[in-house]
Amino acid sequence: MVGLRVLLTTLLLLAASALAPLPVRGEPLSAGAASASQVDPNDGVESEAASHGAVELDQAEEKQTIAQVDESASAPGVVIRLYWKHGINYRLEDKLSLFDNDSRLTGRIGLRLQTDAAAYVPEGIEGARGGLDLRRFYFYTTGRFEFTRPVLFKLDLGLNGGRFFVEDAYFWVTDLPYVGTAKLGQFTAPMSLAKMTSSNDRPFMEVGSPVEAFAPGSKGGVQFASTAWEERATWAVGVFADTFVVPDADATRSSARIIGRVTGLPVYTVDEGVRRYLHVGLSSSYVLSSDRVQYRSRPSSYQAPFLVDTGEIDSSGAYLYGTELAWVDGPLTFFGEAMGAVVNARDFGTLNFHGIYAAAAWVLTGEQRPYRRDGGVFGPLEPLDPVDFSDWRQPGNWTRGAWEVALRGSWVDLGSREVRGGRMFSTTLGLNWIWNREVRWLFEYVFANAEGGPQSGDLHTFQMRFQLLI
Repeated sequence: MVGLRVLLTTLLLLAASALAPLPVRGEPLSAGAASASQVDPNDGVESEAASHGAVELDQAEEKQTIAQVDESASAPGVVIRLYWKHGINYRLEDKLSLFDNDSRLTGRIGLRLQTDAAAYVPEGIEGARGGLDLRRFYFYTTGRFEFTRPVLFKLDLGLNGGRFFVEDAYFWVTDLPYVGTAKLGQFTAPMSLAKMTSSNDRPFMEVGSPVEAFAPGSKGGVQFASTAWEERATWAVGVFADTFVVPDADATRSSARIIGRVTGLPVYTVDEGVRRYLHVGLSSSYVLSSDRVQYRSRPSSYQAPFLVDTGEIDSSGAYLYGTELAWVDGPLTFFGEAMGAVVNARDFGTLNFHGIYAAAAWVLTGEQRPYRRDGGVFGPLEPLDPVDFSDWRQPGNWTRGAWEVALRGSWVDLGSREVRGGRMFSTTLGLNWIWNREVRWLFEYVFANAEGGPQSGDLHTFQMRFQLLI
């Protein structure tokens, strides 16, 4: 009954957000960016704004419109349109606005599903249950509201690891003088390349162990951000507070924290269709007020137990830092991060925790991983030859899509002075089959070794994920 009530509540909230002519959140590059359907998935400069608003129809697709109402009698000039393309799209236009420009609300309603299956072979490790798990199940609505100025919005909520969670719920105003953009609500705080890249687009099922330990994840707050030097650099800074418990991020509960991030693109070239670019990034966070901090991490598998954990530390504050580096050369991607925390513990003095990961991915079918310059993050990898659902008997259908192999090594140390949080090293080997923009399959083997913490021993993990995004 509890699960049914949560599902019904989710549906009602989604319906209310979709029908209300008010914005809730978004992630833009520029106010006038093209829709996702108009962006070449391999052009390398795909914008976050492209994912907001209704997906545009071409002339032939206009016939697929589900409903179109022109209420000229009761509401002259009001046009409501509802149609299907990569989800349910809605469009409301007021041609007789009180202002000189037209009022318009456009958006899309959809869902994203990530279902995991895992099996474990423990050697001295307890609590690895395995089996099937509903990793994420979200309903979302995303779009833009144009009144006196464009406002992007998104509401993304549902189940995360079996718990009700609001991933995103914010307003985003663009083209502001001096500050560029302003965002208010619940969204991913600007720290870590892997964490800020959508879970739909990462080459691994889970982020590396230092990212899970130190990155704050989705928080409530206000953020100002912009780009510089023709989108070769970005900056973002905000003030955040805890709202929901993030199941795969920094476990510290604080009343307020300041977080900032800067990125640069010192190298970006295109030679005969092959893109090469170098990404660098720095981020930091200061916990303004917190009685207790805590950092912990799993071995790159959500169903596995926490193998390293500092426990709750009585603290007067903490400072976190992160560095990012990524190199993309056509279908090859190399990236890594180093992160850490300096904690002012009341009982133990200054404590230092840190970690690092390095990863490589190779798209066997030749696709190139896009880079979103407006946010300094990776974009979605879409196949050049997607799987065709119209005829499963078609020759070669099972070899279509994008095939990718990925390898990552992670290390995190959560022991300092009297705090015995432990150390963990893990290696992840993955094979990804991306059918199209909606469906992905991920297969992974993870080896992890932990010592000096809650548990010591080795854990072998065999896991897979089915992902659906509409």
